[in-house]
Amino acid sequence: MTKCHICENTFDKEDMTACPRYGNAICSLCCSLDVRCGDQCRTDATLSKQSRQFCRRFVSDEFLRKISTPLMHFIAVTFALSCISACILFLIYMQLPMESDEIRRVFAITLIKIFFLLVIIIGVVSWLFVLARNGNVFGVARITFSN
Repeated sequence: MTKCHICENTFDKEDMTACPRYGNAICSLCCSLDVRCGDQCRTDATLSKQSRQFCRRFVSDEFLRKISTPLMHFIAVTFALSCISACILFLIYMQLPMESDEIRRVFAITLIKIFFLLVIIIGVVSWLFVLARNGNVFGVARITFSN
């Protein structure tokens, strides 16, 4: 049995890990809940670092730095969600049984209007998502810097 450095409970050795941030053994629960360490024990485990490593095979580091801005994140999230909503609306259009061309045209115009309204909502939600993510990153960096 080993005592966790953070919560001070005792656990089996299999449930403990060595933490470079605290310089001591911590339990797996404290390891998964603690955000102050910034995953120092697994520096390349974040999605952004893994995707950046993958993209380095195809483009330069300078280009990656230029596209790693909040504006580019916003554009990427908005584009991806817009494509998904366009595909869903297209599938809805294809599933509707329509006999006449006039009804088909009315449904097409209606779904296009719905799509553009969704793009506005998607844009606002995407921007809020990007802002929240950047705020989270800055908050964690500030907590880590203050400790």
